[in-house]
Amino acid sequence: MCSVSARAVRGSCGRAPLDVGGACGGVVYALMAAKSLLCTASRHVALVVASEVNSRRLARSQAPGEFRGLFGDAACALVLTRSAGADGGSINRLGDFVCGCSGTFASALEMSLGERGQLDVQFKGEQLASAAIGTLDRVLGDLEIAVGKPRSAASYFALHEPNPRVVEIFAHRSGIPAEKIAMVSRTSGNLGSATCGVSLCAALTRAQRDSDNSSAPSMPLIFVAAVGPGLVWAGTYIH
Repeated sequence: MCSVSARAVRGSCGRAPLDVGGACGGVVYALMAAKSLLCTASRHVALVVASEVNSRRLARSQAPGEFRGLFGDAACALVLTRSAGADGGSINRLGDFVCGCSGTFASALEMSLGERGQLDVQFKGEQLASAAIGTLDRVLGDLEIAVGKPRSAASYFALHEPNPRVVEIFAHRSGIPAEKIAMVSRTSGNLGSATCGVSLCAALTRAQRDSDNSSAPSMPLIFVAAVGPGLVWAGTYIH
């Protein structure tokens, strides 16, 4: 069994660094790799770190201003530990994973290096938004099957957030109460590979606060879903 938290690591968790890609789904893929290592290798603690400095790449790009303005810079860290078995529900357990890819919308977002080394970006906003909404719903559907519970049973959702408007439309169409979503994009923008991690940290913090204020605390169910360019997608759940 693997547990996850947003607290700091103290001491040594071993030296087995991995650089995991996946763009906006990077945190979920990193959690998948970390859980696999904890289950198969002689490791007991894993540290998953994601960082995104979008301003460094986009400041000199030829992308439209409305594209550059969507993004922010961020970093997050999550700690996973290997547990011998269940302990009455006192820890946040990392569940199974779903993932996939499709080249259908690959042309909606294209990046290349210009003649002077700058990043040139071409994107079709409406097409990308439609693809993100449909794919996020697909991920949640797969997670419902994996966990055996409907999305209405989830306490919180840690989602990749392309922009606040897309998340609002998705929540409305999926029947998800807005208060169950971190909505970090409202104040921080699209944080790329760090978005899901930042959202998950917020969800875990809120769950801990709710537990502290409840006379009969219960473990939350958190759905995590991300969509990256290409498209690639991934999801997991915390329970």
